[in-house]
Amino acid sequence: TKGYDVASIHVISKCGYSVNGAPETATIEVLPNIGRCDHSYAYYVTTILEQKMKEEEEEDSVVVFLKDDISANNFHQSGYWNDFESMLRLASSDNGFACGIVPGHVEFGQNRFFLSTYHEVETLFEFSMGVYGRNIKGYASDEAGFQSEHKTLGSWYASLGAGASSELVQVCYGGVFAASVSNIKKRNMSVWKAVEKSLSRGNNIQEGHYAERSW
Repeated sequence: TKGYDVASIHVISKCGYSVNGAPETATIEVLPNIGRCDHSYAYYVTTILEQKMKEEEEEDSVVVFLKDDISANNFHQSGYWNDFESMLRLASSDNGFACGIVPGHVEFGQNRFFLSTYHEVETLFEFSMGVYGRNIKGYASDEAGFQSEHKTLGSWYASLGAGASSELVQVCYGGVFAASVSNIKKRNMSVWKAVEKSLSRGNNIQEGHYAERSW
């Protein structure tokens, strides 16, 4: 981030341990261990964002959402981590969004297929997950079950009141992305509050995987 005008850094800690290495200018906030990074992002949008900026700065501001376990060993798909400058440039453009992962390719027999950042909505909305055992944190678990009342991503998305989507949408895996503030505000605050409330049900929950594919 050297050389860039970083207006603020807000660290949300849920693990019960002290936060080490944060810049002196950072604000550190401790929250209950629910919803993982996706809940933290929704909470930031509903509660923190307006406190961090002046109205006249809104049009030119970008929020970079990061989690604390970025590494080559904690990767969700074929590809590589994007760099800060590229994410900032794309999020500052008319696109208003940049993913932290640049998709790579997969081998299939003698062929090589490059992965798309776009998914067909009809297929995407059928996504479901019965159980999740990868990347389990070593923190005290709650009593909330993994399964949601929403059996598919489409059902969960509809419950947010976010409106209809196009046939193709950009999907960003990995929980790291950047978005312009004007892009964030295209969604009504009621939608963001619905996301936050949904992700408050527990720690390791199905809704978090729906959110990751919806940012």
